[in-house]
Order: sequence, then C-alpha cells, then structure tokens
Amino acid sequence: MAGIQSNFDFLSSYCEPTFNIEKYQSKQTGMKLYHINVPLPLIKLEICVQTKPYDDTGCAHTLEHLIFMGSRNYPHQGYLDYITAQHYSLGTNAATYRDMTTYELTTVNHKSLSTLLPVYLDHIFHPLLLNNCFLTEVHHISGETGDDAGVVYSEMQASENQPDDILLYSILRDLWSDKSPYYYEAGGRLESIRNELTLDKIKIFHQKFYVPNNVAIILCGGGINIDEILEILNKFEQENFLQYDNRQKLSMGFSLNENQRKKKKLSDDNFPSIQIKSASFDESPTPPDTNKKVNLPSIDATKLSVRSNSYEANEPSFCDSELMVSHGESSTASSPGSILVTFETETSIGQRNMVEYKEVCYPVEDNEENLGQVAFGYRLESIYKMEIYTALDVLLTTLFDEDISIFYKEFIELPNTLCSLIDHDWFNYPERVLTITFEGVEIDNLTLVADKYSSVLYSILNSQIDSGQLYTQLQRNIRKKIESHLNEVEAEPFDFLTDLCCLDHVSELSAPYTDNDGEQRLHKFLQNQKYLESLLNRPILYWHELIKKYLLEWEPSKRTIILLKPSYELLTEQQG
Repeated sequence: MAGIQSNFDFLSSYCEPTFNIEKYQSKQTGMKLYHINVPLPLIKLEICVQTKPYDDTGCAHTLEHLIFMGSRNYPHQGYLDYITAQHYSLGTNAATYRDMTTYELTTVNHKSLSTLLPVYLDHIFHPLLLNNCFLTEVHHISGETGDDAGVVYSEMQASENQPDDILLYSILRDLWSDKSPYYYEAGGRLESIRNELTLDKIKIFHQKFYVPNNVAIILCGGGINIDEILEILNKFEQENFLQYDNRQKLSMGFSLNENQRKKKKLSDDNFPSIQIKSASFDESPTPPDTNKKVNLPSIDATKLSVRSNSYEANEPSFCDSELMVSHGESSTASSPGSILVTFETETSIGQRNMVEYKEVCYPVEDNEENLGQVAFGYRLESIYKMEIYTALDVLLTTLFDEDISIFYKEFIELPNTLCSLIDHDWFNYPERVLTITFEGVEIDNLTLVADKYSSVLYSILNSQIDSGQLYTQLQRNIRKKIESHLNEVEAEPFDFLTDLCCLDHVSELSAPYTDNDGEQRLHKFLQNQKYLESLLNRPILYWHELIKKYLLEWEPSKRTIILLKPSYELLTEQQG
C-alpha cells in the first residue's frame, strides 16, 4: 500500500504467489485505481468506463472512435498515438461492449506510463468531439457515389448480417426488456446510425457516462511506482475536478451554443434518468408476445436417441442484422422479425414441458443454403455466484466438449449427423448470460435438435446414460481446468487480471453485492482454483441437480430458444 497522503483511499488487496492486486478509490471523485503488481517487463494500462446504451444508435461505439480525435489540452488529431510511439509503446487500442468501453496501451516502463497516463485521461474526459471528425469517423454521405460512408458505419456494414451476431442480438432481446442496456446493440445498427445518431447525442452520452466515479484505471506489470501514480492522479483531479461532487453528473470537454443547448435538452429526454453509482438493471424481462402458435405432437424422450469456450471475457464483435419474420407472418415478439412456435415434450420420468422457440432468418447469397443454427439462451443468477458458475462451466465442458462427450455422440457421431459443432459461451453481465449453440444444422432438423437437447439431459437424470462414466469425465475436466487456470494466470496475466478488474468495476456499479459473508467482490472473482478444488468432492447427484435447475427448469421468462434459418429472400429484400 502506498505511503503518501492522497485523495485516494486504499480499499483492499489480494495476494497470490505470482501477483498482488491493490484497489484504491478517490474520496473526491469516486474514480478507482487498480494496481496489479506482477513481475513482467512491460506495463499495461487499461481505462474502463461503464457505458450503457439505451438505443441502437451506437453512441458508445462512436464515442470510442472520437476519443482519439484530439482533446482539450492536446487538440491535434493523432497526437495520442504519436506520443505513445515516442515512448516505445505498443500503441493504443479500445473496445466497446454492451456495458463498458475499455481503452488500453502497453508500454515499456514506469517513466513512459507516467508521461502517457495524463495525456490519455485528457482525451477520455475532454475530447473535442468536432463535427468534421463525426463526418469522417462516424457517418456521412459520399459525394461521389451517394452511398453511406464513415469508419464506424463501414465497420457495422461489414458485420451486421453475420449469423452469429444476429443470433446473439435475438437471444439478448428475449432475455432482457427494452429498459436494459443489454437489449440494445452498443456498436450501433445501420438504420439507427443513419437516421438517429447526431453529434449532440454523442456529447450527451459523454456527459452522462464519462464521469470520474464511472471510471477505473487499471495498471498491470512490474516496476510501477504507485506513489508517483497517485500523485499524478491527485494533480489531474485538482486541475479538472476541483468542484466535482461524485454524486452528480459532470459536463466536460466541450461547450454548446444556445441552439445546441435546446437540442440537447430535447435529445436528453431519450435517456433514462440514472445515477451512475447506483445504476440498476431491469429485473423483469418482458414476456414474448406472439401472433402465431403451432402445437406439434408430443414426443417421448425415451424414443429419441462440441466444443466450448470456458470463460467469456470479450463479447463477439458488433454484428447484428435486419431480422425477417419466418413464413411471411407478422410478429410482435420481443425479438423483431421472429415467430414463436410451441410444442410439448414428455420425459421418461413423467414430466411435461412446454418448449417454445423463435425462428429468425439471416440473409444468404446462395438460395440452396440449407444449414442453420439452434441456440439456447439463459439469463442466470448474480455474477457473484462464481462457485455455481465454475461448476456449470465444468459441467458444460464435460457434456459438449471432446469427442467422447455425451452430446458429441448423440448429435455429431451419427451416420446422419444432426450438427457440425456445439459451442457454449458466457457473458459477464450483472446476471450472467449463458448461450449454448448447435451449428451446421439442416433446416429440416432444427426442431428435432431443439427437442433432443432437453431429451438427452433428461436421459442423464433418468440414469439412461452411464453416470459412472460421466462422473469420471467430470473429475478429469476439473483437474484439467485447475491446470489451465494456473497456466492462464502465469502465461497471460495481462488479459486475465485486467479483465477481472474490469468485471469487478462494472459489477460493483451495476449489481449490488448482497452476500453477508464479508468477502470482497474482487475476491469472489479470484477464487476459481478454490472453487474447482471443492468440486472434486461433489457427488454425481450434485451435477444432476445443476442440470435440472439451470438447464431444464430455469425460469421460462429468463430463457429462450432461437432457430436461425438462412434466407435468400431476405437478402433480395435488403438489396431492394
């Protein structure tokens, strides 16, 4: 812990043999500082800002681009990249997610860090946000061709119709209501960028979210003089936030004329009133509204006869699509362009479940394309229940991963394979989101795969599948994950540890911590090895209960099934 008097209070520390994390917070502004002391030759700086979209204009994404276009004290465009290169930095980078935007650079030593940090902060808190930069970097109409153009617009144009991202967009719209930032696309959708996004709206977004108590500075590496860093931050706060009350929002970095102020006031109505430090998320997703239901025959589960990613630190890139209603029917379901279908399944233990799924289309250039995807989405419990999530990750890896997994045998290792790949992903929101996706599914088999998923899970509970073999695979995967966790901490500490600090910062702002055991939030996220070791003693019934509670009987309003189908007609419609 630092030994100087400063505006920053020391909050907590976490020590491991290979690294140490110290957490500070400014008494004056609420800004956080994480110091990760790990013996490495380079130093990584990451600045995490909680940003929450409430429409599809992509304010968070476009602002991320404009941050680098000059600031109040460093007005020349490109100066930030120039000075980082002068200090032998590996360059700047940034990424936008649905609940945060991160800015980073990696440099060679503490001296370079101490020079670059205030320059970077000036760009973040005081961007110029000029109209000419908006036109070139975000959106404009080409004078030569009359086409829509701009760096951000072109990025989204290249990715908006990708099937994986259409799928994620549809899942999140089913799991969250339109009062939640996770309902929207932080990268922006083309129609909204064209018709709704303005520079004033981006300025308002900056005013609301780029405030000190919404920002965390994360330093990771060796040789960092934390006392000097605190002095730099003290000076920066005194020069910029002398009258700042961390309970209030602050305008910074630009001024508006009288006409702009009037527009600003009108535009501001589009944003919900929030308090950054106590932001909450919608707890009651709107149940899907339907125009059409199809009742299919009951299926006896006894007559029915992958690979995965374990930790999702980054969302997929910004890719969503115009969605199309299947079979030409109109729909008012929570995911635009989808149709809800229901059918019943009867399990071998006498239970009956009503299974609902939505059909969503993505454009394809080949009218002979006949492969789609089936995805299951779950909005689960608080992000802080890491022991449960560690166990679920082991379970999902065992069920879907490897050539010897149960689902591989039931879906892929068949004379007529039902899919080509099974994948699962985690999204670290205040209530963690899980997706399980079956890829390469023939259109005629989409409903069969959707139903067989639950049937195979019930077969495990009914002991129709060898529980002894499953238990052996679980034990092996627990040990493998313990080893891979240790390797990850040692081999890639930059990404692993900074991602955890970003998660801690955003979760602290977004999800109140309700446990009474006194553990610090950050400690929860760093106990993965402890949780894994405890799983070695869990009996097979524990794993059966996980399957039953989280995969089969989870609250219907917080789960969804999406059938993604190719559509040549949709492409033709989009091209006019």
